[in-house]
Amino acid sequence: MSIAIALLLGYAMAYPNFPDSYITDLEQKIETGGAVEEVLALQTQLDCLLRQQEFWPIQLLGWAGISLALLLAMTATLYLPIRYRLDEKGVMVFFLGAPNFRRWSHYRNFYVHDTGIHLTTMPTPSALDPFRGHYLRFDNNSEEVAAYIKAHIVVEKLPG
Repeated sequence: MSIAIALLLGYAMAYPNFPDSYITDLEQKIETGGAVEEVLALQTQLDCLLRQQEFWPIQLLGWAGISLALLLAMTATLYLPIRYRLDEKGVMVFFLGAPNFRRWSHYRNFYVHDTGIHLTTMPTPSALDPFRGHYLRFDNNSEEVAAYIKAHIVVEKLPG
């Protein structure tokens, strides 16, 4: 899917978006002549359009490559392994060898899902939850992880 999106974006960014009649009109205007400056400007514009038609497949590959790299980087947590270490101090997340530590006091709530548990900094469910915390995936140990987290995160009770 990422490759298809990257190719589509590359095509959209690079494909010459002008009708062929535009080039024909420019060529006719150049042939009819006129002021030297006007003819030179038209010739420059025509040269740019012809170059764009000639090199758009190369630009397509460039934009598609950039798009693919960005899409893969944004979804890397789906493809690459992540390790978690839960201890008395907090949660250590290891991704690409880089540790990311958060104390238990950093989290204000958690939500258990089928495949994992989401630790969030928001006290109540929010649209920002996917961006505010960690999603820890289970490895056939859902009850054990949920119980451990429940013992370490103090869920704030809001008045009302």
